[in-house]
Amino acid sequence: MPCPTAALALLLPLLAGGAAPLEAAGWEVAGVRHVPLGAVATETATEVRVSPGRVTNLLFDSPLADVELEGRERFTRVRVLEDSLLLVPSERVTPGERLKLTVRFQDDGALPRGADFVLVAHASLAEQQVEVLRRPRTLASFQQEALAARDALRRCEGTLEGLRAELGRPEGLAGILAARLLDESGIAARKIINEAVPRARDVPRVVRATTYRSALWVAVEVEVNNTDATRPWRVAGAALLGGEGSAPVRLIPWQETPIPAGKKGRIIMQARVQDLRQGPFTLSLWEAEAGGHTVMLRNVNFP
Repeated sequence: MPCPTAALALLLPLLAGGAAPLEAAGWEVAGVRHVPLGAVATETATEVRVSPGRVTNLLFDSPLADVELEGRERFTRVRVLEDSLLLVPSERVTPGERLKLTVRFQDDGALPRGADFVLVAHASLAEQQVEVLRRPRTLASFQQEALAARDALRRCEGTLEGLRAELGRPEGLAGILAARLLDESGIAARKIINEAVPRARDVPRVVRATTYRSALWVAVEVEVNNTDATRPWRVAGAALLGGEGSAPVRLIPWQETPIPAGKKGRIIMQARVQDLRQGPFTLSLWEAEAGGHTVMLRNVNFP
């Protein structure tokens, strides 16, 4: 339903650029990360980010002889093929946890004979594909990576140009209209708490949720009850998770203050409409601290 007055008041902090910055990403979530292995083994293990219920594929350019995975019983799927490894952690793998993975290659005279990895558990942002290169990379591999880097650079340049343009625009609603973020259809809103499903074991827990859609943006507003009686809770990042194999949609979260222990608080998140795929989605919110609380809300739909 259209909700121009209340929704505009709600979304002005986000649409006008008042949102908290995104959590820094050190891993390639949506694309492919290449990990070259040197002939001489190093003491530093390569970190790979995994998430409960999300698929991470490790592809090798040499046949595997053996795989040792710490906490293997806490993975819902571990599939070892000739030259690849598919991993799906279960909910028993908690954010911030670090699990050791060791692979050994078939004896073909090449070095190194094996490689060590550390699987770093994150609430939602698992790497989809990691290509581990034991042998010298091919020209095609470098070309593919260069094209991906060029696309990323173009996106950054587009974002920079947009930020420069915003400096000359008016503030508030006039600035939103000048940026063409809103059209005559206004903002549609949808209360979803009766159809969305909070995760039963969550601490804190979502008690109210509404989704919004404008010409260029979608947003989610949630009210969270911090049932942890020992400490406040502040969101560090958020994402919308689609079906298996789809990349998470990063959300820009905004929270005025941390939610005190035993109290309720509001969090608003947004994403561009063009980044959204077919729902329904699972909304995931997480803290910055390793092992901090994660909040999940399933069956999230937009107007």
